[in-house]
Amino acid sequence: MKSVCQEIRKQIEADLIYVTNPANVRRISGFTGEGYLLITASDCILVTDSRYTIVARKQCPDWEVVDMKGVSHQVSGW
Repeated sequence: MKSVCQEIRKQIEADLIYVTNPANVRRISGFTGEGYLLITASDCILVTDSRYTIVARKQCPDWEVVDMKGVSHQVSGW
């Protein structure tokens, strides 16, 4: 499903695309759990919590899967 991410990056001129709607998360990434997507010019990142990281890595092998706990720590440092 990374090709969907790559197509989005080609079509939309933005520094960051933030996808939170569960239906869109599933359509774009194939992920069936709870989480959100961050799409940048160079990365396709699926952010979820520790309950779903194993499933996310299996369902979305072409996406970088990040545990929400790590993201909140990184965001606070921005």
